Amino acid sequence: MGKNLAMYRKSRNFAPEVAAVGPTAILLTISKPPHCRREARRNDKLKQTQFTNIHLITNNKNNKRMKKIFTLIAVAAMAVSANAQGTYALQGEKDVTGPAIAAGTKITSVENMVMTFGDGGADFKGAKYDSKLKDLLGATGFTEGNGTNGNKENGTIYYFEPAKDGVLTVGVVVNADKTIIVKKDNYSGEDVAFKMTASDGTTEVTVTDGTIAAKTYGAIILNVNAGNKYAIGLAGSKMGFYGFKYELSGSSTGINTVKAAEAAADGAAYNLAGQKVNAGYKGLVIKNGKKVIVK
Repeated sequence: MGKNLAMYRKSRNFAPEVAAVGPTAILLTISKPPHCRREARRNDKLKQTQFTNIHLITNNKNNKRMKKIFTLIAVAAMAVSANAQGTYALQGEKDVTGPAIAAGTKITSVENMVMTFGDGGADFKGAKYDSKLKDLLGATGFTEGNGTNGNKENGTIYYFEPAKDGVLTVGVVVNADKTIIVKKDNYSGEDVAFKMTASDGTTEVTVTDGTIAAKTYGAIILNVNAGNKYAIGLAGSKMGFYGFKYELSGSSTGINTVKAAEAAADGAAYNLAGQKVNAGYKGLVIKNGKKVIVK
């Protein structure tokens, strides 16, 4: 055995390690010589370096991917900020009338807008189920008002007070041949230009002298300015109300024209916000239903 082991050592350059157990020497392990161990360590270091490089490359790819994600998030946040909007919508249940809404109740859940149900008088009726404006506002109900016409003190009037310039879309029920009130301050204030649409928010409804030909479940849309108060209702009737949507100026939705009938009637000029301007005004105006540049 000794001769064979010596030959094995010589041919393989291995140094056996032995330990004595009792009177007999027993072969425990065969370890590599120093130069083999050094080569093994170099191989281990090479593997570790390769793994580290792969790890760094992977991390760089992940970092680039994360940067792209954060960039997209930032862009989306900027877009939301630039086109900020909010919605308040009444909700109703079939065959159930919701609780009454106290006159004077203020809605402050939409940023930069305060909406008020009337300024006194009787409570507004609870929400009655109707889903005609669900796609436009998310509403599934509307109030029929407080029982008093909108052109009377403590009547069915809905007030809006924006903190910033924007576009206001109000979901309403308007009866035929009843004059629509859209005024500054209160029901007897200065007229404000608006347009009316069907329930889809885009199909325009013809308004003649403030009235429409048929009962409509739709929307009144107007430009509003910070610091003003706007009153919306009906003369000689109670306007139904679903809720509203408010968007800051600069969004894709808005009014860029005023009522052609109004402009044609008095020959006045209006800016793109629907506000009447004087003869000295310079720029793009709406006059007699047409856009005109005044220099």
